[in-house]
Amino acid sequence: MSTLLNHSGLLLAALISAPVFYIGLSKTRITQ
Repeated sequence: MSTLLNHSGLLLAALISAPVFYIGLSKTRITQ
């Protein structure tokens, strides 16, 4: 059960960090 919760937590973290990383990448591309 804890491994399943940990895996879903990693998926949630990936879903949250992906758009943040994409926005940061596009911002640096605009400034350059």
